Amino acid sequence: MKFRILALALFVFAGTLAQAAPPPPPPEIQKAITTFFSLLKSDKLDDAYDVILANTKIKGREEEVKGLKKQTRDAIGTYGPVMGYEIIEQKRVGMSMMQIVCLSWSENFPLRWRFTYYRPGDKWRLIDIFVDDKVGELFDTRTSRVMPMDGPSPATNGQPAN
Repeated sequence: MKFRILALALFVFAGTLAQAAPPPPPPEIQKAITTFFSLLKSDKLDDAYDVILANTKIKGREEEVKGLKKQTRDAIGTYGPVMGYEIIEQKRVGMSMMQIVCLSWSENFPLRWRFTYYRPGDKWRLIDIFVDDKVGELFDTRTSRVMPMDGPSPATNGQPAN
């Protein structure tokens, strides 16, 4: 009887772990992201963007790509060289859209990267790439903002309630 309970508990625990870890991204996306960060780690920023933007409409928007590269160079200059990365979140919208959020690690501060992919047929296409340093937004920081009972009220245009 004890063995059955232990086996059941292990089965439930293993099921919980399996549900907690999202499946890896499709292989072609995983390969592109891994190569992108490996090249950034090797200080090959232009090559990294050539890889991640291959076969995308983004590549044709030269000013946008220049801005993205400049933003990345500035971030690396401020926070230090890229030392590695990890995928921290995957979101899907239906079967044809996916967003992968990564953190790249630097000596001084991490960066958040969002890669948005679209699959109109049988091949995933990168349609948006976004990088910023707002990693605090990764945590649920929604707190209720409570005004003191004797403080100004928004309903009274900042004047204390009578």
